[in-house]
Amino acid sequence: MRQTVSVGEINDKRQKLFDLETIPLVLVEKVNSQSVLTSVNRSAERAGLYRGLSLSDARVRCSNLYVAKADFSSEYKALESLAVWCLRYTPWTATDVSQNASETSGLWLDISGSAHLFGGEAALLKDLSSHLAYFGYTHRIAIADTPGTSWAIARFKQPPHKIIISVSTGKEETKAALAPLPVTALRVASSIIDNLLRLGLNCIGQLLVLPRAHLTLRFGASLVHCLDQALGNQTEIIQPIRAIVKYQSRLVFAEPILDRAVIENSLGRLLNALWDQLEVKHLGARQLTLSGYQVDGDVTEIAIGTSRPLRNSKHVINLFEEKLKNFDLGFGIELLVLSANTTDPLVPSQSSFIASQESQGLPYLIDRLNNRFGSRQVFNLVPVSRHRPEHAQKKIAAFSDRTKPLDHTRKGTTIFRPLQLLTKPEPIRILELAGDRTPVIFEWRARSYRVALTGGPERISTEWWLNSYLEPFNKQADSRDYFHIEDIKGLRFWVFCAGLYQSERSPKWFMHGFFP
Repeated sequence: MRQTVSVGEINDKRQKLFDLETIPLVLVEKVNSQSVLTSVNRSAERAGLYRGLSLSDARVRCSNLYVAKADFSSEYKALESLAVWCLRYTPWTATDVSQNASETSGLWLDISGSAHLFGGEAALLKDLSSHLAYFGYTHRIAIADTPGTSWAIARFKQPPHKIIISVSTGKEETKAALAPLPVTALRVASSIIDNLLRLGLNCIGQLLVLPRAHLTLRFGASLVHCLDQALGNQTEIIQPIRAIVKYQSRLVFAEPILDRAVIENSLGRLLNALWDQLEVKHLGARQLTLSGYQVDGDVTEIAIGTSRPLRNSKHVINLFEEKLKNFDLGFGIELLVLSANTTDPLVPSQSSFIASQESQGLPYLIDRLNNRFGSRQVFNLVPVSRHRPEHAQKKIAAFSDRTKPLDHTRKGTTIFRPLQLLTKPEPIRILELAGDRTPVIFEWRARSYRVALTGGPERISTEWWLNSYLEPFNKQADSRDYFHIEDIKGLRFWVFCAGLYQSERSPKWFMHGFFP
């Protein structure tokens, strides 16, 4: 099956302007204190300039030469942006960077299973080529069964002016396509290339008829390895720029869209198509990304997340609604892609006969808060195996799969805990105690409170296993007796007494929480 498309000889967008003005343009870099040409446009090629030529020789051959310094980091960023744009053709897209040079090379596209979306391989390649030309990139595209063959064909196949080259499927056809190409097309180290040329081995076809054992003994295993990759005898793994998304829906517009309302209306159609894919697998979406491919080659994206898997179009549209305000339309959107980046099993749930179907509940509220303020601003509490109440739970992101409600039950009896705890228990001063040693009047934060009702106590022991081996015998490690108290105005507090049963020490009282 056809697998790989290699896009080679991608030059900077600036060349479009200079091509139109027929001005020779070259990019140079310093090599051993000498300026060397790293890239030339077609006007410079017609003047006899080529990559690797010194700048001084280039000026002799072309007097009206325009020179710019090579910026490989910027070129790579541009190549990455182009690779993101090529995700419209296949999710398996990668940048192809030369390992033996500082320059960028091109792109990989694995179009297995995606060519039919564009009317076949020929239609896909033609569409890709026309877009690259419109963006101002000079390019060459080759398609073959293996990455190595497509890479070699795109860069070394003659004639060089042919933009799209297709190699017939089959091992013999692959060998025939590689045979006339120079050995430099095998992507091996320059030292190996020099040794091959010194022995008169100029073409790949000369290597194909030689015993592999002799090639390995003379030139090392890397030459045979690259040769087998090009022929398909060994698998070559290409790492895509993004994780592969299995579930996505697409919508192509006949004309570029500049109306945001059209994008909003199209979202419902994209969701329905995506839900159909997920329903077959009994899945729900957790993270969704809407990508808009602009006519000028840029890609704009917005993403939303949910606290649980779902297939609810109305809720998802509400989450996208605010972010669509920042959806950059550029000079027009020609393609919309909705991807389910993260999915989880969706377990059917019984709907209530009483609750309104319009009721969205807490999970939907959490989703809206997360997408408005960010996932780091909304938290849930999960239980921790600790006795002390201030350590019995911890905060985690509301989108986490570990979110579970706190369960305060013990042997079938509910333990009433306050909804609000102080970060650190604060001391209170007891002004009067009842006969059972519970507070009657106490002072906290310079205010006095008279107790009307008292409940408790609830004994919470020390966490001896978290301390040193001497800590269980340390009398400073107090148990706590917690009480629910209500004052005459109806305010309800959660207080505790530490050291109540130690005769040599006076018990101390603390405020720890509040009840509604």
